Amino acid sequence: MLKPTWITVSLLFLISSIAAQSSKFVIEGGQPIDDKRYADIKESPYFFDDWVVGTVMASSLDKFEDVQVNYNGYTRNFEVKNGDKYIELDERTHKRVEIYADKNPGRFKENSADTLVFMAGFHPKFADHYALIAYTGKNFVYLKDFSTGISEKTMQDVGRTINIKRFTSKEDLYFLLNGDLIPVKLKKKTILDALPKTYRSKAEEYMAANKSKMNSDEELIGLLRFLE
Repeated sequence: MLKPTWITVSLLFLISSIAAQSSKFVIEGGQPIDDKRYADIKESPYFFDDWVVGTVMASSLDKFEDVQVNYNGYTRNFEVKNGDKYIELDERTHKRVEIYADKNPGRFKENSADTLVFMAGFHPKFADHYALIAYTGKNFVYLKDFSTGISEKTMQDVGRTINIKRFTSKEDLYFLLNGDLIPVKLKKKTILDALPKTYRSKAEEYMAANKSKMNSDEELIGLLRFLE
C-alpha cells in the first residue's frame, strides 16, 4: 500500500479547506492583458474554445464565484474577463480554479467529470502554472499539464514571402505517487509500467474483467478507484 505523501495530503487539505469559505465577487490584483495580442496567430492557445464560468480560489481562502475564465496554455496561466477588461491571475495567490458542468451547459463534451479542477503550487513542477487535477484519491493523483507552443511556416506567394504562425497544443499526463511525478499515456502498457509493482496484477485483472482499453480518462479513473 502506498503511503500518502505530504503533497497528496496537502492537496486534499487545500481542496477541503477552500471549499468551506465564503463567496467574494471582486478579484484584486492580476496583470492586465491585451485581448488582441494573438490576432496574427492562427488557432487558439486556450484550453476552452470560449470563456467559461468558473470559481477562483485564493490562498487566503477567499472565493470568487461566477467568474468568466479561460486557461492560456501559452502563458500557462488563467485569464479572467470582466466586461471589456482582461487580467491574468497570479498563480501564487490564486491557486485553484474550478469549472462546473452545470454552469457551462454543453461545454464538457470531451470530459466526463462534473467539475474540472485546476491547481498551482502543490508540486515544484507546478510552482508557476496550473495542472488539471483529473483524479485525487488516498494513494493516487492523476493530473494533466496542458501547454501551447507556436509553430511557424514560411510560404511563397506571388512576389512575396508569407510567414504563418499557428498555435499547437499538447497535454502531458502524470501520476503523482509518493511525491514523484510519473509520466503516463492512455495506453495499457504505459499505465501498467507507471503503477507500483504491488498494484500491477490487480490492475491487469481489472482491465481483463472490464475489457478496458485504457484509452480514456473515464477508464483510467475507474481503474484508480478500484486500486484504492
